[in-house]
Amino acid sequence: MSNKSIDIGLGPMPSGCKREGREIVCEELVEPKGVEGIEEWSKTDVFLGHIYLVVIAAILSFALTQVIKPFISKKWKEHEDALIRLFAIAVGGLIAYTLSDPFEMIDVYLGASAGVLNAFVIKVFKLKVKKSLGVEDSEV
Repeated sequence: MSNKSIDIGLGPMPSGCKREGREIVCEELVEPKGVEGIEEWSKTDVFLGHIYLVVIAAILSFALTQVIKPFISKKWKEHEDALIRLFAIAVGGLIAYTLSDPFEMIDVYLGASAGVLNAFVIKVFKLKVKKSLGVEDSEV
């Protein structure tokens, strides 16, 4: 076989290989330890996975927030906005935590961000609609 050049980091030197600079050159292709069975995936796949996670977390967070909103409004009227946003953060993070496989903390942060951003966008949207209809309630 021809010389194959691979970069395997700072592990032990495989037999039949020699170091040239930062690379180890072998007569035969040697697979580094610990990478057997790992499927090849691209950055696009990871990026799309995060987009799907954020969209699902935002939709489910919106739905669950709308379900719980009347109960929060009835019981804690003076803290309604803060409690709704807190609930949206918790639900978005929890949904992202359950969907993350393998678990990555960035998924929880993305889900929580999607939940609170969703709650804020809905609040601003309702404000714009009320202003266009002439209803007096301009608190964000």
